[in-house]
Amino acid sequence: ISECLGESGVDYDKDCHECINTIGSYTCRCDDGYKLHSNGTSCQDIDECERGMYEVDCHICVNLIGGFTCLCNDTYMLDANNNNETCISMDIEDENPGGSAIGIAVGLTIFLILVVIASVVTFKFVKQRREDKLMSSEDDQSPISGIPGVNNEGKKVINEVDFNKFMARSFLEIIITSS
Repeated sequence: ISECLGESGVDYDKDCHECINTIGSYTCRCDDGYKLHSNGTSCQDIDECERGMYEVDCHICVNLIGGFTCLCNDTYMLDANNNNETCISMDIEDENPGGSAIGIAVGLTIFLILVVIASVVTFKFVKQRREDKLMSSEDDQSPISGIPGVNNEGKKVINEVDFNKFMARSFLEIIITSS
């Protein structure tokens, strides 16, 4: 008679994971995390925590049926890549190693945009100065319109405040014309 051909819990122990027929009886093969009971016909859970069968990186061992898991200290989390049996640091660098590269890329993009804007403003300022010089050489008696601080001889006398106003006006013109 083969008990293993029968029904689990009726012909052989319900806690037997894999029934193996023997002459006149049967024995069991147990899944990982279990051991064969002393009766030889059932499997019982192994307490990995009690036996010290857990990793050093597991802060607090918690026995489960057929295995174990860990509880982690603050700033640590379970390592899903290691079957939740160890704790790993939650440092931002460990969690997202590409994050700093993204930050650098965004920073460089903003920097390049600002360099382009500054270049366009500078170009417009130089162009305006050249046009002003042309106008002043054609008519030394008339003041140059549009830029404050020009004397009656057509010579520019621009102070820092006037220069800043001119740069701000040029910057606004660039933004308005580009949108």
